[in-house]
Amino acid sequence: MRTPTASADESLPAGVRQLTSEDPAQIGGYPLLGRLGHGGMGVVYLGRGPDGALVAVKTAHGETAGDEDLTRRYEAEAACLRRAPAVYVARLVADGSGHRPPYVVTEYVEGPSLAQAVKADGPLAGAALRALAVGVARALAAVHHAGLIHRDVKPANIILSATGPRLIDFGIARPVGDAGGPTGPGMVVGSPGWIPPERLECLPATPASDVFGWGCVIGFAATGRNPFGRGDPDALAERTMFDAPDLDGLDDSLRGPVSQALSKSPAGRPAAAELQVWLDWAGATREPVREVPARRTAPEPDLPHTGDREPFPAGGRSGTRDLPRPRRPSASAPVAVAATATAAALVAALVTTAADHGGHLPETPHGGTPTAVPSNAAVTHRVVVPHRRTHRPAARSSSARPSPADGPAQSVKPGKGKGRAKGKGRGPGG
Repeated sequence: MRTPTASADESLPAGVRQLTSEDPAQIGGYPLLGRLGHGGMGVVYLGRGPDGALVAVKTAHGETAGDEDLTRRYEAEAACLRRAPAVYVARLVADGSGHRPPYVVTEYVEGPSLAQAVKADGPLAGAALRALAVGVARALAAVHHAGLIHRDVKPANIILSATGPRLIDFGIARPVGDAGGPTGPGMVVGSPGWIPPERLECLPATPASDVFGWGCVIGFAATGRNPFGRGDPDALAERTMFDAPDLDGLDDSLRGPVSQALSKSPAGRPAAAELQVWLDWAGATREPVREVPARRTAPEPDLPHTGDREPFPAGGRSGTRDLPRPRRPSASAPVAVAATATAAALVAALVTTAADHGGHLPETPHGGTPTAVPSNAAVTHRVVVPHRRTHRPAARSSSARPSPADGPAQSVKPGKGKGRAKGKGRGPGG
């Protein structure tokens, strides 16, 4: 079992790396305490705010500091974080995207990423797994309700905090209906192995694309492997587009919703809000959700009371099949009790994870405990997408090599080819 190196300064969160001689002492008035991670979009530092609270400071560095495309990425990330529901994400603290070099400051969310937790202690099960499934669905429903699409839902971007799962890294997030952005024409941005089929075909991202990510994440949490295996980006793209997901080992109570979320067609996937409603219902009644049935309109997500909310933005559920609200138990109390119990189980699992490792966890991208994997950089990679072929329903062997849970987000340029094309570059498994 891997034991990460402790921070040189025991007063800082474990795993924070020391600043180098080339690092600045402060950015935007925020004193820097150490390094959290780095990637194509820059370096992520641990800093301290005026009130003494820890913050995550992401900034461009080196030759990229004056890159206009990168500056636009920072501007887009800050704009998305400003709209995102703070209770489910790393809250925006300061927007320095207009500075040179640009920077973005968010709250520091303490806790391991899902990728770290599974790597350290193995797959989740029981109440902890159900709490994760409900929590991530609720977070995505709130993000979609705010008119945003995350576009990079994966284990490395989910922090298991004491208050529940938090989505981090909105570096490639976009408003619903925004097909543009800093990415070049014909390019697909995302992390190989976690990109939904429609994006691999250069179709626009929709909230349903995030729901596909939810299915991948829960499959990974339950089995310790990506439902579509590992390998180079081209092989991952082909399996994602044509093969059935490998869900061997997933609890029957979640197999139905996860299978639906991993539908090749966006229209065949439940809305995140419906996933949340049905999973809450299943937790209260102890009945498995065999299938999330369809209906004409999707429900509003169950959001915390933070003031008046705008209705779903136009096109906010584009590409997502509308679903019915299940019959709730006659009393609402059991639902709240069940949700509280499963959340408590997840927090208990996190405390156990930290205790088993002396409180030390590997380095993470931004807004969490550091991770050894670089933060999610947009790296250009050409993937040759094969000609469409008949869907292969046969599942792969459960003994296949486990897939790494994360890797840098990449700009992928699909093309045409035959069979298993061989691409250049390194994917999460290569």
